[in-house]
Amino acid sequence: MKIGIFTGAAGSQGTLQEQIDEIVQCENDGLDSVWAACINDVDSMTMFALAAEKTSKIEIGTAVERVYQKHPLSMAQQALTLQKVAQGRFRLGIGLSHKPLVENLWNLTFHSPAKFMREYLTIINSLNTTGSSDFKGEFTGLTIGLTMQDRVEVPVLIAAMGKMMLKISGEMTDGTLLWMTGNKTIEQHIAPIINQAASNSNKPNPRVVAMNPVLVTDDIETAKKAATEYFDRYGNWGWKDPRTCLTINHWVNNINYLGMENQIKIVVVMRKASSVARSLYKRNELPISNGLEIWGLYTERVLSFCNTSKLPIHYCSFESLLEYPEETCKNLFYFLNIDHDSSIISKFIDKEISTSSKGSKINYPNRIQEIENEIYSKIIEE
Repeated sequence: MKIGIFTGAAGSQGTLQEQIDEIVQCENDGLDSVWAACINDVDSMTMFALAAEKTSKIEIGTAVERVYQKHPLSMAQQALTLQKVAQGRFRLGIGLSHKPLVENLWNLTFHSPAKFMREYLTIINSLNTTGSSDFKGEFTGLTIGLTMQDRVEVPVLIAAMGKMMLKISGEMTDGTLLWMTGNKTIEQHIAPIINQAASNSNKPNPRVVAMNPVLVTDDIETAKKAATEYFDRYGNWGWKDPRTCLTINHWVNNINYLGMENQIKIVVVMRKASSVARSLYKRNELPISNGLEIWGLYTERVLSFCNTSKLPIHYCSFESLLEYPEETCKNLFYFLNIDHDSSIISKFIDKEISTSSKGSKINYPNRIQEIENEIYSKIIEE
């Protein structure tokens, strides 16, 4: 195991010189690596090139450069140049970012992200290993030979959490970069998928770089205040992950411990069991019966928590979000005490997404039907 720091995720880390000095200090302190977020501050690879001139041992890497913003030729040229300056210590971390950012902030198209990443890596890997590319894909392409002499190959990692992206990482890269991911998820989800994909491609197990916010202190109250200030910079924030259904009590206990129980609201968005089962079958080839069981397990946990919790809870359905998007979103915004902006709905609601009304009829086991009836009765009450 190697220990390093991840910088820039919370915004600016100071002037360019201050950030370079921090990397030098990390090397002097014996840390193994420094990873830099590539958000809206200085250009990370340029900063690393300057820092590489003042260091000799510490590993440096991007976490992550956003592929939709930069053609693979430009990405490869910059990375290979930096690798020569760093004498082999640079690691190129790249990622897709998120659809709302790509389309709404950068005015680019976010289609078929997994396929786009495969095409992007095809070019990057070819330039990295052979110095040339002769590839034309659906979304990107390049036919060129670099004249760069004495190239030093750059290990490439991608941000990956889902099964499809982890498979791509295992097949085509040197590893994955994770954010706020615990040991159990790595052991049970990340490592098995990425390692199997690598094995199928006759490659060694890829590297897993796990980045988490950590505060080392013996002053609990000061730590709580620092954590609150750190996350306050996000304003209203939250997350959506079906697995939260299994860990909700753990999350609430920790939120209570931080004294934030008055700041939390819970939104329960349910989808018909048949839709979930079909989706899992299409995405993961999971048998319909298994998909129904997973839906039942997760929903039972939701009901068990919601029936006893005193926290504010809002229920809505995936189907109503597609059929009545404006009304559903208006109610949700009201619950969250956020100003309702109807103009954003068209940017986020895709009415073509499959619902339970599509596909062949699925016969539910009695238990699944009873669970669905109970949770949807709460939605109707809303």
